Amino acid sequence: MIIAQNPEIQADPAKRPRVTRVSVVIHTPKRTGQPCPWSLWLQSEHISFVFELIQETQHPIILPPETMKQSREVIDCGGFPDRDFELGIELIASRPRDANVGSDTQEWVLGCLAQLTSRCSMELLSGVDTILGTKRTERPLGHEP
Repeated sequence: MIIAQNPEIQADPAKRPRVTRVSVVIHTPKRTGQPCPWSLWLQSEHISFVFELIQETQHPIILPPETMKQSREVIDCGGFPDRDFELGIELIASRPRDANVGSDTQEWVLGCLAQLTSRCSMELLSGVDTILGTKRTERPLGHEP
């Protein structure tokens, strides 16, 4: 089943059988002019996790989906078969922050999406690359001036 090309399934996530959904969560930056921090949200039929990098840690932490209340925007990126759910979690949890990237969570999320696409048969929704590319350049007002 090709999720990206089926408008009925696109319109109603409940009709997506046994698929783990992957979304990018875009948060408001601390300061105006900074890039927005990103995290990953994985949702299967019975479980949901948010993976986030925090500055003090090298690897991502897992948070409950309630943390999404602080988010600015959520972008559905696609999905992969539930049979690969544990592999997907393992790939994300073991992907360290790139020392050359520093605290750039956007690069980390894009790297995770690339791994999920290549190792978990993830299908990216049509146009997601363009949308995420545009979001990378946004510099909204932050919590602090």
